[in-house]
Amino acid sequence: DVATSTGPSRDVAYDRNRSAFSAREARVAALVVDRLTRLGIDPGDVGVVTLFRAHADAVARAVAGVSETTAGGVSEGAKREDANDDASLAGDGAASSVVQVSTADAFQGQEKEVMVLSLCGGGGGPFATEARLNVALTRAKRHLIVLGDSKDPAASEQEAWRLCLRTAPRAP
Repeated sequence: DVATSTGPSRDVAYDRNRSAFSAREARVAALVVDRLTRLGIDPGDVGVVTLFRAHADAVARAVAGVSETTAGGVSEGAKREDANDDASLAGDGAASSVVQVSTADAFQGQEKEVMVLSLCGGGGGPFATEARLNVALTRAKRHLIVLGDSKDPAASEQEAWRLCLRTAPRAP
């Protein structure tokens, strides 16, 4: 199934390192992950990938927050990983019960059954290089869910996004 929806990406902010994040989109990603785990998908089979370190941190906090507030939460939380940081926001739970949240760079070489690609608004701008987009778009074994603002001008800066946006409404 493909669902396309547009919404303004006006809440994109930047941390002190100029890494972008969107609290609203992080919350949406967390709710998607919660719904997937409630449908019976093992949290260890779910991953969230983004192009920005600050956004990966925001998503991991949101996933951990949703799993804490979920009555009888299915997921143990989120494990935030990147090349420089292997911090777990889930406590001491087994990795198989934790949703992995990483940047595209850190997710290279790994796959999950279901991937949520959270674009932090538009298409990632100058950070959406062909190599990073290739990693972000090809980590899902079975299902890829893309969150972002298709009306953002950055979404059409890369040929890969133009093709995705053109194809998605026609997909089965």
